[in-house]
Amino acid sequence: MRTNGIIEREGPLNAFLFGETIMIANPSEVLAHNDYLEIQVESEGNIIVEDQAFTKISSKSNIKIKVEGRGKRINWLLHPYLFYNDSSAEITNKFFLNEG
Repeated sequence: MRTNGIIEREGPLNAFLFGETIMIANPSEVLAHNDYLEIQVESEGNIIVEDQAFTKISSKSNIKIKVEGRGKRINWLLHPYLFYNDSSAEITNKFFLNEG
C-alpha cells in the first residue's frame, strides 16, 4: 500500500485515507489454521496507521503476521491480538524512516 494523497493496494486488505490517517480494514477479523497476513505501508510524508478491530487467532492455529511501514514520520497504532486455546503466532513488526 502506497500513499501520496491516494491509496494503491495489492491483495485483499482494504484501506481508507483520512488526511494523514490510514485505516486498515481487514476482510476478516479472525485468523485460523496457517494463515499468513502481510501489511506494508509506504508514504512520502507523515502517516498514522490504525486498524479497525482486535485480531482473533482461533484455537489450534499457527499463524504468521508481518507488518512493515516506511515513511517520513510513522505513528502506527498496533491493535491487540486475542489468542484462543493452543494458538500461536509469529509476529514481526519493522519500521523504516525516510531521511529528512
